[in-house]
Amino acid sequence: MTIFEIYKTGLNMLKNKTEVIILIQEVFNIGRTQISLNPDLIINKNKKNIFFEYLRRIKNGEPIQYVLKKTDFLGIKLKVGPGVFIPRPETELLVEYICKNFNKNFSGNIIDLCSGSGAIAICLKKYFKNSNIWAIEKSPEAFEYLIKNTELNNTKINYILGDIFTEFAKFKDETFDIIISNPPYVKTYDINNLEKNIRFEPHMALDGGIDGLDFYKNIIKLWKSKLKKNAIIIFELGINQYKKIQEIMQDNNFSNIKIIKDFSNIERIIMANKN
Repeated sequence: MTIFEIYKTGLNMLKNKTEVIILIQEVFNIGRTQISLNPDLIINKNKKNIFFEYLRRIKNGEPIQYVLKKTDFLGIKLKVGPGVFIPRPETELLVEYICKNFNKNFSGNIIDLCSGSGAIAICLKKYFKNSNIWAIEKSPEAFEYLIKNTELNNTKINYILGDIFTEFAKFKDETFDIIISNPPYVKTYDINNLEKNIRFEPHMALDGGIDGLDFYKNIIKLWKSKLKKNAIIIFELGINQYKKIQEIMQDNNFSNIKIIKDFSNIERIIMANKN
């Protein structure tokens, strides 16, 4: 088969031009321009078989990131696979907000709760080189990726395999300048209605309880004493959750509450200061 035939077949199977181009680049090391300039290029049979195996897996709903065993997040490379949540562009807003609002020489203490692949913690450590960063993850499968990704990106982070609902007790009060988290926030009964590729990801990383708010309630309640005065707590949110979480923050003595919208104009980030 020629590279152009490969491209057309892939497009017919996936209906997603971007994913087909990515697969061609990964499997054949051929860029988008080369497909147009050299459409009659005959491709290697073994690589063709790999390409169609990848196509079938993606067509069956498996995320392309799992198929390729990697993803990008704010310019860093991450290993991902079954058992770990794939970081999304929306989560980049969390990191970007902190980086824009703190001096690069910031040397405080930051903790990333429900860290998953370690995307947030690793990016913050790369930006705030003088800071002390902790990352807590409960899933052993995800925790393995967290360790691999810190090594891959040559970052030193205090990573902890544990449950954020109990690990808080191991830290002294007023330890942290920033608590940051992208916790599970899907309502339990909504998980089976998610798109097929999302349902490939670990339920532990999705399930936020009956109302989707379990982690916000518990993190705010259990971890607030671990924040210094005027320190920041910042979360990623699910759709239409910001009002309820705002109320929880207010009830727990947080102020200066700010909401940040994402690319689709959805209230996606909430942050506040501890009084």
